[in-house]
Amino acid sequence: MKRRVSRETNEAEWLARVIHGEERGASVMKNVAQPRRDLGRLGWVAELREKSGDGQPVGSGCVAKADGLFGHSLPLMAQSDISDHGRANCHAPVRAGCTAFHSRITTSPLPRTYHMKRVLLATLAAAFPLAGIAATPRASCAQTFHVARYNIGSDGGTDYLTAEAGTGRVFVSRGTHVMVIDGATGKVLGDIPDTPRTHGIALAPKSGHGFITNGGDSTVTMFDLKSLAVIKKIKIASGGQDGIMYDAADDRVMLTNHSRPVGTVTAIDPKSGEIVGQAELEDDGPEGAASDGKGRLYVNNEGKSTIQVVDVKTMKAVASWPLAPCEGPTGIAYDKPSNRIFAGCGKTSVVLDGTTGKIVATIANGDGVDALGYDPSQKLIYIPAARDSSVTVVHQDSPDKYTVVATVPTMRGAKTIAVDPVKHVAYLFQPEYGPAPAGAVPDARGRPPRGPVIASWFFAISH
Repeated sequence: MKRRVSRETNEAEWLARVIHGEERGASVMKNVAQPRRDLGRLGWVAELREKSGDGQPVGSGCVAKADGLFGHSLPLMAQSDISDHGRANCHAPVRAGCTAFHSRITTSPLPRTYHMKRVLLATLAAAFPLAGIAATPRASCAQTFHVARYNIGSDGGTDYLTAEAGTGRVFVSRGTHVMVIDGATGKVLGDIPDTPRTHGIALAPKSGHGFITNGGDSTVTMFDLKSLAVIKKIKIASGGQDGIMYDAADDRVMLTNHSRPVGTVTAIDPKSGEIVGQAELEDDGPEGAASDGKGRLYVNNEGKSTIQVVDVKTMKAVASWPLAPCEGPTGIAYDKPSNRIFAGCGKTSVVLDGTTGKIVATIANGDGVDALGYDPSQKLIYIPAARDSSVTVVHQDSPDKYTVVATVPTMRGAKTIAVDPVKHVAYLFQPEYGPAPAGAVPDARGRPPRGPVIASWFFAISH
């Protein structure tokens, strides 16, 4: 329904609501038109268009800068591009996926829209200073995510999976082997054998090598990234191999080991495969690790619910930060521009300042978290929940403000995740088990018995 506005101040108020994503029915705001000479810079005018009959909410769109517009960024309510004589362009990934009207802001008339009278931005500036509007945090819009599911076959359980940035390849742990999957189709591209009780995979593109942690024989499998051929197996004396990651800034492969009597971090040279250092931790249950790119490694301690900071040069733990209200941290990621650490925990995850360890935000998510994925250019955090059969997707609105933009259904048991930061796709994997055999008993850890694998579900979440 067309909105009638009788006074310029009311128009300004309405435009302010559009900018903040609070007004339904407003589809686009056209880019800045020609200046009024008599009003100078305050004479830039905006033309409002209102969509009729659609009724969908306008989420926050991208933020683009219109030339000469007081030097401030003006939020523009559209998901597509702005092509008004090249003044502004706003494409994904800036707020990609917002469920606006999928309209294109151009100089030509839009179908099913109505022109409203022009509103002088001088009026808006008088009622709501433009600088204030541009600087005010806006609520993140709901986003639409698409889930593709493939049965990739084969046998074996799972722990971590790793996405190779930009290639579409995804490495999936399967208990005694690692499958290599085409993320776009679910097709099996290869298989790396002899990885007993495998946990994680790290890829070191600079050296062209990959590494797999094997808890069953306390080794790390080193393989060629192109051919997938095994180069050698590296013996890790501490034992307890679990998590693994590639620290690109320091060019080191880092293992987080559930060793005894204390947990350890082991550093491996990715070119030679030689062990070059080891740090002792305060907990025998270290999980994920993330690098700040400046010589510090952050390690989640699941047992003590802390993050320890390891100096990569000396391989010494130099700080320990409590994570309450987070309990049992597992997944972790680091955002360099904002200097923020994201620690994934069951039900409540936390965000920390990377310098002080201060908790600056909490995030409500599902239960049964064993990993965390992050897409830095999209500012999207993915938190999988095995017990709730879902992934909570969170947008970083600012360094200390986070908004849940979607809860994506997966399946029970899907607890780990990997994100391709180039293709902007998140991947999960979980086997489906049949009924347990009659008379089967719980395992040594008290977990209930389960039957054979009847399907092997690979998920790809895109937006």
